Amino acid sequence: MTLSRRIALSTVTLLALLAGCASAPPPAPPAARAALAPTGTLRVGVYPGSPTSMLRVPGSTEMRGVTVDLGRDLGQRLGVPVEIVVFQRVAEVIDALKATRVDFTVTNATPARAADVDFTAPLIALELGYLSLPGSPVQSIDAVDQPGRRIGVSQGSSSQAALTRQFRHAAVVPAP
Repeated sequence: MTLSRRIALSTVTLLALLAGCASAPPPAPPAARAALAPTGTLRVGVYPGSPTSMLRVPGSTEMRGVTVDLGRDLGQRLGVPVEIVVFQRVAEVIDALKATRVDFTVTNATPARAADVDFTAPLIALELGYLSLPGSPVQSIDAVDQPGRRIGVSQGSSSQAALTRQFRHAAVVPAP
């Protein structure tokens, strides 16, 4: 075995041993559990079709996504069971938060939403953009806002509100 392979094997072994020694985070204080999961179960509000909320693994009922994963981790840290509550649109998740039918979600902190629900400091910053194929007439953001162009967005999403204000010529087409 070469020296570089021995060093690599030793490093991997050391990292595995250190990972096994890592301690679990301390249990959450009862007041935190009561505030974040008042029913004793952390109810996580999600909507399908968004990697920041929830996607289904093809061919299964398994759910993944930023909100799903963070909700499960938060429930584990709080020491409470987690219930994933699926809605069809983000607006329905916000309504469920307002009505205390869910306890947690991840979404954009828009001024309209902040009037109804409380937000933490931003945890994730995402840059918005677009994709176009080579040869497409859309090669810049200026080329998007043209008569006859249609921009698909999720109905009730913050993208619908923002792009409707931004584009004067392109049609913003909401879909459920």
